[in-house]
Amino acid sequence: MKNIFNLPFFSWDSILLFSSLPLFSMLLVDYSKFTYSTNDIMLKLILPFSIIATISFTCVSFFEIPIWQWDSGLLVISVMLLIWRWNKMMQAPPAFPAGRA
Repeated sequence: MKNIFNLPFFSWDSILLFSSLPLFSMLLVDYSKFTYSTNDIMLKLILPFSIIATISFTCVSFFEIPIWQWDSGLLVISVMLLIWRWNKMMQAPPAFPAGRA
């Protein structure tokens, strides 16, 4: 089954899945300074995901980069981001009680 970008159908799923991996590092935040804002969260989640997904589709479709190489690169970037954010979160002061300082 081919589509307009000349990719097999399962490739879309793989690209979307691996494009969302770098966003998982955004769950690790400094909760002592965390303020909840719906607009801020939507901007921080949807904008990076749409940029990463667009770049992924473009590179795989038009520049003919193999999907497994692109997905492997996104996986490595995601692990590096998770390690960086984990270390940053561990250095932050504890957030008690429930994020109020």
